Amino acid sequence: MIKYKDPIAEFENLKNSKGTLLGGLILSMLQE
Repeated sequence: MIKYKDPIAEFENLKNSKGTLLGGLILSMLQE
């Protein structure tokens, strides 16, 4: 998994484009 410099911004982008469920899943993986 790519580590983003700003996972919160990435999460917001995912949430806006693909929904909160998928965005939350991606965010949780980024935080691991």
